[in-house]
Amino acid sequence: MTVIPAEKMINFDWFDHLSTPKNEYRNLTAKEIDALEKNRNYADNWKYFFVKENFNPHLIKNSEFNGPVYISGFEKKRIEINGLRLQTGIYNSTISHAIIGNNVVLKNVHYLYNYIIEDDSILLNIDEITCSENATFGNGYRKGTKERTVLKLANENGGRQILPFENILPADAFLWSCFREDALLLKSLTDLTDKMDSYRERTIGFIGKNGIIKNSRKLEDFKSGPFVEIDGANHLKNITVQSSKEEPTYIGDSSELINGIVGFSNKILHGPTCINFVTGRNVKIELGARIVHTLVGSNSTIACCEVLNNLIFPFHEQHHNNSFLIASTISGQSNIAAGATIGSNHNSRAADGEIFAGRGFWPGLNSSYKHNSVFAAFSLIAKGSYETELNVRLPFSLISKNTFSGKLQILPAFWFRYNMYALARNTWKFRDRDERIIKEQNIETDFLAPDTAQEMLSGINIIEQAIKEKTGSVPFVDEKDFTEKSELSEVYLTDMAPKEKVLIIKPVQAIWLYKLMISYFAAKEILKYIQNSGNTGLLSLFKNEPESTKWLNFGGQLIAEKEYGELIKDIKKNELDSWKSIHDRYNELWQKYEGQKRDFAIQCWLKKEGKSAKDISKKEVCDLLIFSVKIDKLLLNWTKESRLKDYSSPFRQTTYRNKEEMNAVLGKYKENPFILKMEKEHYKFTKAIETIVSQLAT
Repeated sequence: MTVIPAEKMINFDWFDHLSTPKNEYRNLTAKEIDALEKNRNYADNWKYFFVKENFNPHLIKNSEFNGPVYISGFEKKRIEINGLRLQTGIYNSTISHAIIGNNVVLKNVHYLYNYIIEDDSILLNIDEITCSENATFGNGYRKGTKERTVLKLANENGGRQILPFENILPADAFLWSCFREDALLLKSLTDLTDKMDSYRERTIGFIGKNGIIKNSRKLEDFKSGPFVEIDGANHLKNITVQSSKEEPTYIGDSSELINGIVGFSNKILHGPTCINFVTGRNVKIELGARIVHTLVGSNSTIACCEVLNNLIFPFHEQHHNNSFLIASTISGQSNIAAGATIGSNHNSRAADGEIFAGRGFWPGLNSSYKHNSVFAAFSLIAKGSYETELNVRLPFSLISKNTFSGKLQILPAFWFRYNMYALARNTWKFRDRDERIIKEQNIETDFLAPDTAQEMLSGINIIEQAIKEKTGSVPFVDEKDFTEKSELSEVYLTDMAPKEKVLIIKPVQAIWLYKLMISYFAAKEILKYIQNSGNTGLLSLFKNEPESTKWLNFGGQLIAEKEYGELIKDIKKNELDSWKSIHDRYNELWQKYEGQKRDFAIQCWLKKEGKSAKDISKKEVCDLLIFSVKIDKLLLNWTKESRLKDYSSPFRQTTYRNKEEMNAVLGKYKENPFILKMEKEHYKFTKAIETIVSQLAT
């Protein structure tokens, strides 16, 4: 047991934390001390009890005070929350070293030490709430101790670990965890994080205005923003909870949170355990989820499962109690199905395996994978045990095991032809469900973007080379011919799994679909340009060589190679000398992104066509735009077709007594709101193209 001298406890200045001047407080009068003692209150020395002029001693009962305590004042009024009516004041509590704002309710707080409680807050039925002198509140910077909070992201051995901090973005975590060979960059990022600490002589816990904390057991080194609500938490230690009136955060029953930063507008409830973690905005964690050494991006839901050592970008869904995800970087817009076990990473002498998945990663029911594996964007993996490492570089694919032979097989471009309803709806869904008030992380949600375009171009080359090795020539694929493509019976790739040939299903169709979508991508970007800027200088767009042909996904924001190269250089040269300046750079790059995306789409189309800018005329542009209307119509039909299967399949109808019951449950096919929306969008797209083509023709 350590005995702390009274002078050390008393002689420090908390008022760096407050806007209220110290001279607004006064000592108690003899009459006020008498009233407090008659209400069964006790203090080790009333001279360290400071109040403001509107102080009401009659609203403090049966409580004990130690060390300096500052109280603003109470009005005699009741506050109602969730059916509870509570009188403002302090009741049945022990308070030590605290600053308490106006009209606060502290009732049955068994021990509170070293905290600021801001105005209109409620603390009810709390066993213990304390703050140490060198608290970091879940941040990774060093303050008076050698201990740091670290996140061992993406790899269990700590080789990609980062230091968390308030307002960290998935882009920051990716930058820090990805470029591990650059020692100077890593040192610079550590230095930037350490600079974020104010290095006050002593830290103090904090509960923002209108905070509600009730029926909770133990809070240590805890800090929260305004309008937070905590009800029934078990243990919160070394935690920052970000909250605001517009984006309040709720932490519920039996939650156990240790060493973490909780984002704005989070809901954490029903018994989760989170240790060494960060969550973005609008994240839900519930139903016994276990999250350790993981950063969860905004607009994500994790429930009932185990998630260890991961970097997860925005729009991630994992809410089944028999799935787990270990040692991975998941690029967002993802969904982990029940029984998916992404964690067999002990392949060698150490736990150092990893999985990297592009956005749109959808592992199926009861599927398991071997580390190390890489998956291109929008990989859909069917049920199965995948015993070997995978290097899937074909986007929008269905990956499966042959039922009879057990061999690995891939159907490239599956999403376009057979699951277009889900693909198109997801793009709409992500935008619609982005409930962030402040969108501090820029997120690309369209399935056609530079990351997928570069993978489709690469995919064409991969498949063409495989066909050439089998037949001796590259097939001619006329993308304007919408009839069924002739298929080779067998085309295999040897570099997507070790010691195994991977069967590519419908390879010619895949080339055709990839080419269609690259044309469609370019046409949509050209249309957007003309709608925003007119057709002046249109042909010069085709001369804009992209500054980069490679892109990386930084936490949902796509950044070209040249740009992130400059970003890293500027950090190392200290030209970007704070995390805020790095975030500002992300925003600057986002402002440039629209033009870069357009130029890249056009160059992908030129490369696919085998043309140069000098070959392009207004007629060529018109032909592309007219052709894009046919593609848009085709995609609409495939969307309808993929949804219609849910109504037309006799097996899907077996659980219904009649068609009327089915329509009552599913809704009528012809009244599907998303399909109706797509039909309207197709009409608008068609009319816009017709208008532009007529303008270009004159």
